[in-house]
Amino acid sequence: MNIKKFIKQQSGFTIIELLLAMAVFSFVLMITVAGFIQVNRSYTKGITVRRAQDSARTIVEQLSREIRISKKVAYDSASRKLCIDGGILYEWSLVNPGVTITGTPGTRLVRSEGLSSDCNTGPATNQTELMVPNTYLNSFNVDVSLPGDNLYNISLTIVVESDNNLINGNFMNNCSTNPADSAFCYFVSYSTSVNSF
Repeated sequence: MNIKKFIKQQSGFTIIELLLAMAVFSFVLMITVAGFIQVNRSYTKGITVRRAQDSARTIVEQLSREIRISKKVAYDSASRKLCIDGGILYEWSLVNPGVTITGTPGTRLVRSEGLSSDCNTGPATNQTELMVPNTYLNSFNVDVSLPGDNLYNISLTIVVESDNNLINGNFMNNCSTNPADSAFCYFVSYSTSVNSF
């Protein structure tokens, strides 16, 4: 057998063919990884929004239940306090649209028990933070529909952000409601009316 003939019969890949195959494989791998990252990002945003919706619904339901069985409700929007007969106190701080937030915002909604019936004295026991992570309280109102009436209108708006960079600048300018954006916000609003007895 002739060696030259044997070498010519062998087929193989040239360096150009190998580089081209690697480029195609890299491109396909890059598209696959980008798709996986996008699916993971959408899943995480969905979970965050669901938690905020559950939190808002739970807060409104709990507050409705407590107002329904109370004899006296004192709401002070200036000091951001709500006292329900029986020594239950709600205190909150807000994030308002257009306000620049720096550092860690004090946006929270706390429920305390064990105070006097007017919520002014006594050590607060069983303090509970009602907001879930990555959520901020945008508005919270408890209004009496008519003076002397026992019908209370409760409304609550929570802002969900899935990118911690949103709190380091102008809130509304950085807030996008497009789920495809990396900086994503979602507003959850709940309202109800409750009769107090």
